[in-house]
Amino acid sequence: MIKKIISMGLLLGSAILAFVIFKDSELPHNKKHLIETNFVQLEIDKYPLFEKNFLIAYNEKNSKIYGINRDSRDIYQITLDKSYKNPIVKKFISLPNNTSIENVFILDISFDNNKIYVSAVNEKSKKNECYFVLLYEYDLNSNIWKEIFKSTPCIGKVGFHDIGGKITHNSESIFLAGGNIFTNELNPYNYKDQDIIPTYRELIGATNFFGSVIQINKKTNTSNIISQGHRTPGGLFWDQSRNILWETEHGPRGGDELNIIKKGKNYGWPNVTYGKTYQRKTPSIFSTKYNSHHKFQKPFFSWTPSIGISDLGIISPVGNFSRHWNSNDLIISSLKDKSLYRNRIEGQKIIYSEKIYIGERLRSLVVAENVIFLSSDIGNLIVIKTNEDSFIGGPFPSTE
Repeated sequence: MIKKIISMGLLLGSAILAFVIFKDSELPHNKKHLIETNFVQLEIDKYPLFEKNFLIAYNEKNSKIYGINRDSRDIYQITLDKSYKNPIVKKFISLPNNTSIENVFILDISFDNNKIYVSAVNEKSKKNECYFVLLYEYDLNSNIWKEIFKSTPCIGKVGFHDIGGKITHNSESIFLAGGNIFTNELNPYNYKDQDIIPTYRELIGATNFFGSVIQINKKTNTSNIISQGHRTPGGLFWDQSRNILWETEHGPRGGDELNIIKKGKNYGWPNVTYGKTYQRKTPSIFSTKYNSHHKFQKPFFSWTPSIGISDLGIISPVGNFSRHWNSNDLIISSLKDKSLYRNRIEGQKIIYSEKIYIGERLRSLVVAENVIFLSSDIGNLIVIKTNEDSFIGGPFPSTE
């Protein structure tokens, strides 16, 4: 539900389309905030568009943002003016309403080549409590929804936030990151019928999604697993300039990871982690080795203690941000730390990581040429630009 700051109802048959217009003067806490960073001052505006956490995608060609509440089928279109202010919000489209699916929980939304992609958990039947993950594709040209991926096997009731479901893409493929549903080392999810629902060990061998990053061919919609051993993916991003697939991943108590996804590699969970168990006295039933990544693919970088890592993107080689920061600096958002991290990458390592405190749990991130968009868990759309009147230094040439 959108907060009704100003609303105008247009009656179309029996349906009402709600438009919500926001202005700085009408939102006292939406005054311009200025934040100092090492090389540039940032201008930050916050717009309370939704009542709780939501996810965003961005169409840079027409400067439209698409937002969806995580427990809703409705996608909203958000339009800002040329200065990225005064958002106008309207209902755009809804996910297909399949009568055999009773409930839905949204995992991610993404935009690519005039198509909207949405990943979601669907409850097929309350009787069986059987869940699976779907990836939907909406074509803006044909106005047609397609189901292009369905996870197997159907599993017992799970903690939805552990499933991942993060989406990214390149010219040929869609990538989808699935979390390992057994993130609680001591209490695997209780299955009501062990004859129907596979045990943990069986699931690892049978799944086409959970604990894996998968690659889906755009032309054929065929899929294959490219990596395994993932706990709870927080973000997935195709870095075209480096030809790299980045993934962010929640560890347990510490051990948040930034990974470069490589075909055929296992990233360790639940066998190893740089974090530690949530249960101090009882050993893990999976014999997890904590503070270790021995014999498994190591993360590109790891945060201990945890920052509550979430989404990620890179600075464009053109636009205002590249005048002050390096193009291809990796931007990572966080939930627990309520911050952005600007990561300078040279060669095969992070040279430094600059923390930029925003003050809200940051769930979803889009890095465009001249603006960064964030969605927060309290329902704010956060818009970040450079304050060009505060030029401090740079530009700084890339070392790559």
